[in-house]
Amino acid sequence: MNALQRKLTKMGACTNAIEWCGQFTGCNQIQQAWDACKRSDWMLWLLVNTNHNNRNLQMIACDCAESVLPNYESAYPDDDRPRKAIQAARDYVNDKITTEELQAARSAAWSAARSAAWSAAWSAELAAKSAESAARSVQADIIRKYIPTIG
Repeated sequence: MNALQRKLTKMGACTNAIEWCGQFTGCNQIQQAWDACKRSDWMLWLLVNTNHNNRNLQMIACDCAESVLPNYESAYPDDDRPRKAIQAARDYVNDKITTEELQAARSAAWSAARSAAWSAAWSAELAAKSAESAARSVQADIIRKYIPTIG
C-alpha cells in the first residue's frame, strides 16, 4: 500500500478509490491521482473531506449542474427553472442576491425536478446510466479548472 492509499484509508475513502490510487508512485502521488482522475464524485469527496474553499466548491457545483442542464432542457425546453436556480446560486456566491432569493430559486428548481421525475422516470434513469461516466469525466475537468493542484 502506498502513502496515498494509507492516507485515503485513514480518511475513510471507498475501496475502489483506494485500489485505483495504488498505481501512483513517487513523492507526488496525490497530484498524479488528481491529474488522472476521471471520477468527479471521488474528487468532490476528497475536496469536502479536506475542507477546501467553500466558494470554489459552490462554483464547481454550479458548473457541474450546468454541464448536464442541456439534457433537461432538451426534454423540457420551456422550463427555465433549473437554469435560473443555477444562476441564482452563482449570484449568491458572488453576493448579488439574498438567501431568501436563493431559496426561492432552489424551491422552483426542486419543483421542476419533481415534475420531470414523475413524467420521465424510466427514460431518465436509462439516459442517466449511459451518460454517467461521460458526465463524471467532464465534471472532473470542471473541478480541475477551479482546483488545478491538490496536496
